[in-house]
Amino acid sequence: MKTEIIKDTLQVGNNQNRSLKDSLVASQDAIVNRINNDEFVVGVLSSGGQNRIEPPNKVFLKNKKLYLINDFGMIDKRKLKQFWTNKKYRTYFKKVRSVQKQINN
Repeated sequence: MKTEIIKDTLQVGNNQNRSLKDSLVASQDAIVNRINNDEFVVGVLSSGGQNRIEPPNKVFLKNKKLYLINDFGMIDKRKLKQFWTNKKYRTYFKKVRSVQKQINN
């Protein structure tokens, strides 16, 4: 399975509304569109639409944990530091039961 990000064509222009160049940006919806600067800014400020980080194409399930596969085809088991706190975290995903389910059980 290969994941794909749906992209819109952002038409970048100057003050006289003349088109200078086109650029591809992540779409706010599932439809490919041609947008201008104003629509793009509104989408970025509202934080709506797709995640701007592309999802991984390859993952590996091991011990109920979902690991990323790096560019060299190896399981990514490294620890990374958070930006603000320097706290380290692992790069795998794990299914966590929701708090509501734990209360009901």
